[in-house]
Amino acid sequence: MTNTSNWRDDAACLNHTAVFFPRKDNEADTATAKKICGICPVRTICLDDALATEVGAEESRAGIRGGKTPKQRVNLARRRRKARAAA
Repeated sequence: MTNTSNWRDDAACLNHTAVFFPRKDNEADTATAKKICGICPVRTICLDDALATEVGAEESRAGIRGGKTPKQRVNLARRRRKARAAA
């Protein structure tokens, strides 16, 4: 794997980017993107990057990142904030 700043070079989605931005009603593309994420060696870094750089509501987020939909990332970010506040 390359260094952390170039993690995208190792992403399984590198040559499949279109499928990672499905229309909301396209469950087949969403499932395909999640399968690709499932075998990705940098999935965790990708998800952490998404959570660190995205702000706002689900509507302001796009695509499948780190194997999660925008709604799933909003919910995960919320749970992480609550866990940090409780610690």
